[in-house]
Formats: sequence, C-alpha cells, structure tokens
Amino acid sequence: MYVRRIGLYDFKVIFSPEEGKDIIAAAKEAEHTPEEIVAQIIVLALEAFYEL
Repeated sequence: MYVRRIGLYDFKVIFSPEEGKDIIAAAKEAEHTPEEIVAQIIVLALEAFYEL
C-alpha cells in the first residue's frame, strides 16, 4: 500500500490489486457493510501514512 499526501487534508491511497482483493474478501467473509469496508481502508491508509 502506498499513501501520498496531496493537500493539507487530502491523501491518495494506492494499493495493488492483490491487496484490494484481500481487503474485500476479508470484509465479505466478516459480512461487513460497504461503509465498514471503506472505514477499514481509511484506517489502513492512515496507518501506512503515519509509518512513513
């Protein structure tokens, strides 16, 4: 996963197709709603950004 800051509060998150498939598969398996899936992606992106 790659996170790039493009503004004060704007970020661009890029992840490989494999990472995307893994995120979606895990969310479907846990029966998450689309909103919960988006929230999980945001958390992963923030974690990746703050590790930089």
